[in-house]
Amino acid sequence: MRVMVLRLATGLTALLAVGRVATMAPLPALPFPHGLATVWPGIVGIAGQHPAVVAALMALLGVGGVPAMFRRGAAGVVGALALASMSALHVLVITAANSQGAIHHGQQLLSQTLLALSAMALWSLRRRHDDGQVEHIPQRVVDIVTMVIASAYLGAGVRKLLATGGRWMLDAPLLVADVVKTTRDHQVDVGAPVFEALPPAASWLVDHPGVVGVTFSLGLLVELVAPLALLGRLPTILIGALLIMFHRVADGLMGLGFPYHEALLLLWCVLLPLWTWWRSERQP
Repeated sequence: MRVMVLRLATGLTALLAVGRVATMAPLPALPFPHGLATVWPGIVGIAGQHPAVVAALMALLGVGGVPAMFRRGAAGVVGALALASMSALHVLVITAANSQGAIHHGQQLLSQTLLALSAMALWSLRRRHDDGQVEHIPQRVVDIVTMVIASAYLGAGVRKLLATGGRWMLDAPLLVADVVKTTRDHQVDVGAPVFEALPPAASWLVDHPGVVGVTFSLGLLVELVAPLALLGRLPTILIGALLIMFHRVADGLMGLGFPYHEALLLLWCVLLPLWTWWRSERQP
């Protein structure tokens, strides 16, 4: 895999993070400090109060840092430190968002991916490599990112089993009812004059708990086997596609969308492995 392709993938990942932060509304306070907000409330609070400024800084760091990644000398140092700084800013502002009374899970994987890329960029600075060794770095980075993504889904699956005492299939129908209740409660809290329509599939699933149990159990199975993506390009592509399908089904049935997860899966677990496969087939 070429370093240029890795820089492009890293740049797209950074663009996802910048785009998300740029759309955030200012958060004037941290009513329920979480994570780093319990240690550095002042720094996290400033990031939450000025998301547009944070997004601008992240964009500048990305433009200046991503093209310099994995270069020799001072350029490589600048690239690694810029990416690490951008990742830290993303973590700070998302921590502020998660300190408002509810933990949102749509950005953690993006933060973890950025941190993994930053760590690999810093790691590469310690190596004195020739041109041949440079070619091995991009594939190692992709492998690490794949490991991070697979570990996140495995962790989510294990937490589901632990939280339900192994009764995920039996308790899954209650989740649909809980989503309906939470949606209605939110509409009451914001003073909605009439209840907004739920996803039609969600309303249907409330009356068909058996279908919910089977559907959610299949999703849990995909999460638990996510580490199989580390076995090679074909398993990575298959697991990535299955996880995207899992998110598409969850979004269609219950309105639980994870667009940033899907984008990361498509980029790192589907498109990049396909590209390397195609390139290897073209070589004599």
